Amino acid sequence: MQNLYFSIVMLFLSSCKQDSSVVIRNAPPDFGMPVKVNMVGYTGNIMEPFLSRDGNILFFNNLNTPPENTNLHWSTKINDSTFQYKGEIAGVNTSELEGVATADTNGLLYFVSTRNYAVALSTLYQCNFSNGIATNVQLVNGVSVLQTGRVNFDVEVSTDGQALYFVDA
Repeated sequence: MQNLYFSIVMLFLSSCKQDSSVVIRNAPPDFGMPVKVNMVGYTGNIMEPFLSRDGNILFFNNLNTPPENTNLHWSTKINDSTFQYKGEIAGVNTSELEGVATADTNGLLYFVSTRNYAVALSTLYQCNFSNGIATNVQLVNGVSVLQTGRVNFDVEVSTDGQALYFVDA
């Protein structure tokens, strides 16, 4: 039901003019009060967080403003509001931007990277993730329009890995 609601909202929003205001009626129930999440062992910026489907791993990237080298990081759950920082994800980060992690239940991690944009004209990648290590890093084919200046950013994969949602601009 939640995916159906998301699809309907996205269809509605895509039909709105840029300057239109949007009012969503019959929204799902409130999520409750926000809770501050603490990260033990990390003091930098936490951006684009993603909680693994089982709720035990929090993926994130650090600040994406120069002079920072934006990389993917991971942490493990101590309790509902505290995570233990484990470090950067090994095997995935480069000197270019890596960010916006998302994962399915099959162990596939998806993310945005500008590592090879000048050649591939693509920015969405996938890899296998296990215990802080990324392997088999590869482009997600068939998504990019392969035009200079067009990039895919912000990515989300469905729980079962059958649908990929992204922004193309």
